[in-house]
Amino acid sequence: MPNSYDDIKKFGQELIQAREQRGMSLEQISDITKVHERYLRAMEEGHWDLLPRPYMESFLHAYAEAVGMNIPKVMQEFHDLMPGETRPPGRERLEPETPEEAAADRPPHRRSRTWYILGGLVVLIVAAALIAYFAWKPDLQTLPVHQVQGGRMIAPTDTLQPFHPDSAARADSLLPDTLRPDTTVIDTGATLQVPADPRLSNIAGMNLVARAFQPCWLRATLDNAEVQEVLLQAGDSIAWKASDEVMMVIGNAGGVHLEMDGEDLGVLGPEGKVVTVVITPDGIQSQRMGKEKLTPPMGPESLPDTTRVNQASNT
Repeated sequence: MPNSYDDIKKFGQELIQAREQRGMSLEQISDITKVHERYLRAMEEGHWDLLPRPYMESFLHAYAEAVGMNIPKVMQEFHDLMPGETRPPGRERLEPETPEEAAADRPPHRRSRTWYILGGLVVLIVAAALIAYFAWKPDLQTLPVHQVQGGRMIAPTDTLQPFHPDSAARADSLLPDTLRPDTTVIDTGATLQVPADPRLSNIAGMNLVARAFQPCWLRATLDNAEVQEVLLQAGDSIAWKASDEVMMVIGNAGGVHLEMDGEDLGVLGPEGKVVTVVITPDGIQSQRMGKEKLTPPMGPESLPDTTRVNQASNT
């Protein structure tokens, strides 16, 4: 059974005395406990019915802790009083609190739990976004098919010349004995383009362009690394970019014109002759007739399948 209002009023006076002994105002206690000042005043005046019932004990515990009271003793005295709905005569309930006030009156541990939940959701969303980004991000370290290390093959504007059996036969007479199976052969009406390796985009070096005016087989070794071979028809062109050195074997020295960084290197040999040349950023370092021993042999029987199919379809 609830105690009289006088007992409750006396309990409120004990709270006031403890606060005044500390020299604290209700505003200061509200800042410390995060409990609205009007609820603190209601506790001191004994108007417990004006407090939200689920938070009465939490508010009192926070108040007692802030003013340095004996918390177990204060809480036991409160339980003995059991204020219930005791209300002084003529005193009405306060107006319903606003959402902002309700949030301010919520116990600190409840607010902390809400922030923990929100923080966890933010972390999960960020983690999911990072996983999705890296899962779908293209691998820049993977080189495309037919990539030439240190350079690229381009045919920017012109469509390559059609492939005919008679031009193939003429090219065969100008090439080494046989072509290796992985030699690149330009097919009928195709435009060949190989992207540049993005890892070499900032490397200082040289740009080498070969323009064919007769059928010609070329093999270029870029910076002593990967070898690129190609069969050009009249009107075709190919470009490479290298850092230190390009060693090139030209199957028909008189059928191709070379440029380096816009500088004309000219034709490097007579028509129908094989020439091996070494080029660096300083220019042509060596040039000799004939082929080095790794030059692939020649022969229509070893041309890639695309060439043999075109020859068969035109006979």
